[in-house]
Amino acid sequence: MAAARIFDDPPVIVGHRGMGTGMVGGFGENTVDSLLAAANVAPWIELDVRRTTDDVLVVGHQPALPDGTPVAEAPADDAVAAGLPVLEDVLDELPARTGVNLDVKSALEDALRSPDRTTAALVAALAATAAKHRPVLFSSFDPAALGVVARYAPHLPRSLITWLWFPVGIAVAAAAGSGVQVLSVHVGSLEPNTIEPGVQHPGVQRVVEVAHAAGLEVLTWCPEAAQLEALLDAGVDALCVNDLPLVAAAVARRSADGA
Repeated sequence: MAAARIFDDPPVIVGHRGMGTGMVGGFGENTVDSLLAAANVAPWIELDVRRTTDDVLVVGHQPALPDGTPVAEAPADDAVAAGLPVLEDVLDELPARTGVNLDVKSALEDALRSPDRTTAALVAALAATAAKHRPVLFSSFDPAALGVVARYAPHLPRSLITWLWFPVGIAVAAAAGSGVQVLSVHVGSLEPNTIEPGVQHPGVQRVVEVAHAAGLEVLTWCPEAAQLEALLDAGVDALCVNDLPLVAAAVARRSADGA
């Protein structure tokens, strides 16, 4: 029997940090207001997760608070005072229909913790509960974090994220070999770049074809509107976008035109 899909009815639009990175439509990234607004536009949202020193999971991209204190060394009260929402509160406020892609940020200080007390393990426990009520995807740049989730929440879907312009052949092979369900690849890896120029690059069509044959769904993050045609023609499964209203409108127009 075929495995259940993570992203139904592709292409699926995912709001990057809510409505988008930075300020989009008057909403700041990774804020409750931005995430709730994005849930009214797209079926999935993406948000960044970090832990505090007292093991509270908060939503924020930067590894340190504005005063320079690492989030992982700050108490939750300080993180919240600095504007970082508590993840559990965010999940409680989001509509149950909204899928949540958790970009889990391992901390430097996780290296000093046992696996069951790392950021990944804390997120795995909360995400496993949340997944009973909504679609949830655990994503990380950290392969060890994905292994922790496979150990503590084996039924939770996982995604390997690869870095800016990361060699795409390695990305597909690594994702397939690590047993994740989704490869989240930077859009720059899907076209010729300074690391894989010209004829060295297999091309987005071939990349998606091989990934799908390996049983992977492909999410590309940070595509610009001008890159949509090639990505959608190649059959990418999801687009994690920096300007949700702009890209959602462009995809809707393409669909209306019958592409």
